[in-house]
Amino acid sequence: MRFIFSLIAFVASFSVEAQKNYTLSGHIQDAESGEQLIGATIYSDENKQGVASNIYGFYSLTLPEGVYAIVATYIGYTHQKFEIELTKNL
Repeated sequence: MRFIFSLIAFVASFSVEAQKNYTLSGHIQDAESGEQLIGATIYSDENKQGVASNIYGFYSLTLPEGVYAIVATYIGYTHQKFEIELTKNL
């Protein structure tokens, strides 16, 4: 019985891996006028996380290291989708 518990604890220790998180941040603005877009959303399809831009058009989204399809949306604008490889803060 003691051996099984030790084996389970040993295997469980390998599944707990330090995961690096990085932050994608920036400002969302109209391409023509430069106006900051308040409440625009930045969303990750893969892990279903997203944020809305603040009153300055600024957003900050922290995700684990990896490749993501990021969607930027704002009412009245065409959705934009782009892929990023998050291996550092961007």
